[in-house]
Amino acid sequence: HKDLSTNQWSGACIDMANDIAGKLGAKVEMLESTWGNQILDLQADKVDLAFAVNPTPERSLVIDFSTPILVHSFTVITKKGFAKPQTWS
Repeated sequence: HKDLSTNQWSGACIDMANDIAGKLGAKVEMLESTWGNQILDLQADKVDLAFAVNPTPERSLVIDFSTPILVHSFTVITKKGFAKPQTWS
């Protein structure tokens, strides 16, 4: 989460980055990017770590993934009867 009034980031991923940096004696520097550019940023050495990236077979061909640190199923909720189950392709 980015607080637009202070321009400061916060949240679980920021906390994890700071914990990792503390153990390595490193400093965290944030790079604001987009979901679409996160893999490109890793490949271009703009960042050393990226958080909250879902592993896919295609991504695994070009970047390395750690073991999962959080497993979360993202879902959408609606009022009862609003949406019928579908198969997405």
